[in-house]
Amino acid sequence: MNYLITGASGFLGKNLVNFLEKKGCKVYKCGRDFNIRNQIYFDLEKEIIIEKKILEKVDILIHCAYSFDASSIKRSKKINVDGSEKLFELVSRYKIKIIYISSISAFKGCKSVHGKVKLEIEKLANKYNGIILRPGLIYSKNAQGAMFGSLINLVKRIPIIPLIDNGKQILYMCELETLIKLIFILSKKNISENIIVAANKQPIMFKKVIKIIILKYNFKRILLPFPSIIILSFLKIFETLNINVRLQSDSLVSILNPNKNPLISDLDKYEISFPVFEKDFD
Repeated sequence: MNYLITGASGFLGKNLVNFLEKKGCKVYKCGRDFNIRNQIYFDLEKEIIIEKKILEKVDILIHCAYSFDASSIKRSKKINVDGSEKLFELVSRYKIKIIYISSISAFKGCKSVHGKVKLEIEKLANKYNGIILRPGLIYSKNAQGAMFGSLINLVKRIPIIPLIDNGKQILYMCELETLIKLIFILSKKNISENIIVAANKQPIMFKKVIKIIILKYNFKRILLPFPSIIILSFLKIFETLNINVRLQSDSLVSILNPNKNPLISDLDKYEISFPVFEKDFD
């Protein structure tokens, strides 16, 4: 099979590309990183230009690209939703199967900008009969990236960890390699489900995730309970001043307001099972 992957230079995208190429698949990489060899330049905010001769060869689109550049939900929708609609409309002309990588943060009533925008893109993917995949918090034992990597870097950099609202927020963990295998399986099957929630079914508190990270890297850290409103205020101030602390205020909003009943999909039929974080991340 031939794949077209957007966001190929991102954490999930680049690992997905490596996996598929090792499987002997032809992968057309799309992204904004000019340093990646043989990459098709792709920016959700700009005109989408993919050669017809490439589209005629592609069987599967895996849409991982998402722009965090926007400072407002209106701007984010303009970039991400409008760009995704153009992409889906383009590939549908060539009868290319669509797999859209959404997020467990996308659900009815979600409060984060990220979740709301992802939900809008899900509606478009559904319109074009795409498969919608909602991963939990993606982590890997051997690589860092995305939000989980930001948590690790935060723990590494500061001796006193602010435990927001005592760390009682619920997370659902999604191991990277298992997620990639699931995407590969879904790309080869005709399935009736249009939304698949990909994570271990056992929820874990944010506080426990931090403690496991501290233990893994043998750090000595102090966990200090802190009101979320203060942390959010500081993050927004840092963002206004363009100070990069590797954790966005909107990511914190996602953590503070999770989907309490994400209806994680039964993946036994795909012979896939996500590992328990406490046992796997050691």
